[in-house]
Amino acid sequence: MDYVDEIEIIIKDKDFDPKGKVLIGGFHSALGECGYILIRHLVAQEGVKPIGYIISPLVPPHVFLGDGRLLLPIELYSYDRFILLFTRLQPHRAEWTPFTVAIAEWAQKNGLQEALLLGGLDIQFATDDSKFRCAPTTAYRKKAEEQELPILEDGRGIYGPLALLLASFEIRDFPAVAVLPYAQRGRPDPRAASVAIEVLNKLYNLDVSIEELMQDADTIENEIKQLLERQREREPDRDLGGMFA
Repeated sequence: MDYVDEIEIIIKDKDFDPKGKVLIGGFHSALGECGYILIRHLVAQEGVKPIGYIISPLVPPHVFLGDGRLLLPIELYSYDRFILLFTRLQPHRAEWTPFTVAIAEWAQKNGLQEALLLGGLDIQFATDDSKFRCAPTTAYRKKAEEQELPILEDGRGIYGPLALLLASFEIRDFPAVAVLPYAQRGRPDPRAASVAIEVLNKLYNLDVSIEELMQDADTIENEIKQLLERQREREPDRDLGGMFA
C-alpha cells in the first residue's frame, strides 16, 4: 500500500460539498507562527463549523477539550466559501511528504478552486518596505500578478511542510499561493499574522478583524509555547524551520 493511502482525510459532515471551495492552511513555524495564528483566528470567527479531521499512523498523540467537544490535532473547518486546515500540532516529520501529497490529491480530486497557504519570512532579510512576499504555483501566477502581490525574489527558499504542499500543488497544476509576511524569528508574531489577514481580506473581499488577534497576543504566545513543548516531547530533535517556512 502506498503510504499516502494511510493519510485519511475524513469529512464527518455528509452534507458538505468541497467543490469550488478555497483551502486555507498553515503550519507551525519558527518565523512568527503566522500560519498557526491566522488559522486559529479564522476558526474562532462566527459561522465556522468543524467538518472533519486528518489522521495518520503517526498523528500526534494528543486530544484537547474545547467548544464542548474533543478537538483533534489536525482538523478541517468550513468558513464561508473556505475550508480551513488547522494543524494544532505539526504532522510528524516522517509524514510531511505523504501528508502534503494526500492534501493536494484530495483538493484536486474534490474540485477545490484554489489554495492559500500561510507561512513567514525572516524580517532581517527584507529588502524593501513590503510587508510580505508570495510564492505562487504556475497555475496561480497570473492571478498573483493581477492582484499585484509582491512575489518572492529569485534564489529565496521555503522550508518545511508548507514547501512540500506548495510543491505538490505545482506538480498537479493546481492554483495555489503561499503568503509569507515578514516576521520575527523565534516567537509568535501576531503583527505579521495580521498582514496575512489583510491579504486575505483583499483577495476574497472579506472583513476579518485583526483587533482581537492583537489583543490576545500574550494568550496566543503562551498557547503556542505549550503546544510546542508537547511536540518536543514526542520529537525531541524537531527542527522548527530555516529562514523561510
